[in-house]
Amino acid sequence: EKDECKIRMNSLPKEMLMMIFQKLEFKHLKNVMLVCRYWRSLGGDPILWKRFKMIFIDNPAYFVQILSIPRLSRIEHITLDGLYEFRAKYGDSHLDFLSESKVKILEIDDIADMTSVS
Repeated sequence: EKDECKIRMNSLPKEMLMMIFQKLEFKHLKNVMLVCRYWRSLGGDPILWKRFKMIFIDNPAYFVQILSIPRLSRIEHITLDGLYEFRAKYGDSHLDFLSESKVKILEIDDIADMTSVS
């Protein structure tokens, strides 16, 4: 008989699990966080989410609240909708928050206008 070698995922070192999680697309990383508390804590590490591209369309009311979620604290790329309505939608508090964040790329675009193009 063959000797079976079974390895439980949670018995892997934290660093190895993090390396695996780093290779996942964000939609799968989000699902990883639903498996158990341990995976939620690992999957919520801001290092894993820093390359996530956040897009805000229409309502900036939750802008600071969403970007204050711990896993998004190191996000580097944000797109804001409304090239022409930028000042009307986003106030100084939003810009102050961005200036204190880790954001490296800030795009301002007319995303909503592009969705109606066929």
